[in-house]
Amino acid sequence: MITNHEKTIDCSAIKPEACSDSCLTALGHGADFALRADTSDATVHGTVMIIHNYPPLAHEITVEVYEADEAPVAGRESTIKQPDPMPTDQTIKDRIDAWSL
Repeated sequence: MITNHEKTIDCSAIKPEACSDSCLTALGHGADFALRADTSDATVHGTVMIIHNYPPLAHEITVEVYEADEAPVAGRESTIKQPDPMPTDQTIKDRIDAWSL
C-alpha cells in the first residue's frame, strides 16, 4: 500500500534528520511498525520518503507499507514483513495530519 500525503510544517529551525525522525515517530515507527532499518539485518514493515519543503509549500510524504513478507536475499540483509495489524490509508494520513514539531 502506498500513501501520498502533504503536510505544511516549518522545520527550518531544526536539521532535516530531526524533522524526518519526528515524522517517523508521528507515523508510529517502532518494533511493531518499523519504517526504517536501523541495522543491516533489521525487520522493516515499510518505508518513508519525505521531500522537505518550507512554508508556504507543504512537505510531501510518501509512505509504503509492505503487503507481503520477504526473507533476506543477496544484496539485502533485512527482512520485509507486513505489519499486523495493517494500517489503513486513512490511518497513515491521520497520523501525518497530527504530526507537529
